[in-house]
Amino acid sequence: MRIDQTAHYRADTDEGGEEFAKLVPRGGHTVPIKDAETGESRIYTVTLFHQLKCLGIIRDNYAEMRPPSSVTRHCMNYLRQSILCNPNIKIEPVVNNVGSAVRGYETVCRDWTKVYEEVDKLHGMTSDV
Repeated sequence: MRIDQTAHYRADTDEGGEEFAKLVPRGGHTVPIKDAETGESRIYTVTLFHQLKCLGIIRDNYAEMRPPSSVTRHCMNYLRQSILCNPNIKIEPVVNNVGSAVRGYETVCRDWTKVYEEVDKLHGMTSDV
């Protein structure tokens, strides 16, 4: 995957908000999972989608130029914890002495498309169910 500057996901356009909203699966960021022993379903959130939903919430809060809500504060803390627990510790070239990183480099990411497919199955949104 190429990491670079993008014109997408802007905080100051309606299109940016729509792009963020599309990062979360159609059925939402939670999924029902049946307990193998009891057969009862419990609701779980998929961390990837919880993180993306939080980015969208922070973006919306920023775009509306309002003080952080309790949900926004939750999201900031949640993303901080997520980054600290699963950090990307690669080095990036910088463009100035304050450490602004160059946003043009190659990286290998996990295949998150499979996660979307499985969540869609759990939501009953594919023909495989």
